[in-house]
Amino acid sequence: MSKRHKIKHTPKNIPKVVKDNFINERGYLEVNINSKVPAIQDFLIKLHYYPYLEYIYKYGKGRVFSFQLVDYITKIYKVSERMALDNIDEMYYYRLVEKKVYFNSRIIYLTAPASNFFGPPLKLNIDIGALMRTAFLCEHVNLFQPQRRDFYNGYIEQQGFLLPDKLEHLRERLFIIPEKIVKNTNGDILITFGFLDINQTKRPCDIREKIEVVNSFFLPSIENVYFKINFCVYDQERFEYIKGKWDKQSHYLINASKYKGIEFTNLNVKRYFDYHSKKRGMLKNDK
Repeated sequence: MSKRHKIKHTPKNIPKVVKDNFINERGYLEVNINSKVPAIQDFLIKLHYYPYLEYIYKYGKGRVFSFQLVDYITKIYKVSERMALDNIDEMYYYRLVEKKVYFNSRIIYLTAPASNFFGPPLKLNIDIGALMRTAFLCEHVNLFQPQRRDFYNGYIEQQGFLLPDKLEHLRERLFIIPEKIVKNTNGDILITFGFLDINQTKRPCDIREKIEVVNSFFLPSIENVYFKINFCVYDQERFEYIKGKWDKQSHYLINASKYKGIEFTNLNVKRYFDYHSKKRGMLKNDK
């Protein structure tokens, strides 16, 4: 058994969410004994792997492409790719994650105990549509301020910029997700929403329609709050096509008083579905 596969010592830095929810007033870590999560796995999740597994559960709906998890760990926790891969390898050893290969890409998915730790167990959905949604969402999270994603969602809800439940509607039904919030010197607030082109079927008229939908979700009484759209696409070919179409039809009249513009981003998720593309994020024990 290698050194990294031994039960670890208490880490120097424990995630804040763990301190807030699982450390009691005496400073002891609370481990659930009578639960669907074995005590040793409960212990390991809380002390070592909580943020990585939460990312898989929350953004990947229980599964992510291996390199997207590596990318998230290296960006947020400022560690090397090799160390990130070692952490995933450890989680695999402790049966917190499993792995499968699709399109010659590695998929990391939660085992039942890891999934049960965070909430209702998630069914492993690996059809092409589900994997496409995962690839788009995780790539968008990784590229655009992942460490502030929860803050942006909470800020919009707390300030009451949108009508009740409309933020969730945008996220879950339309795949329109808060990406960034900035305030200028005049006190105006600009929210950038990422619009994920998951089905690759959106036309300029569809984009215009969704811009007007977003605008209609803002409370009429809210002033000095505006939004822009970042339309995120599958690959460079789609990027050039839809941006060219939009530029040619920019004469469209958009009925949206809070709309302040659009930009286009190639997320390049095609590489996860292209069998011949160069793969990263492979584990030491990959077969």
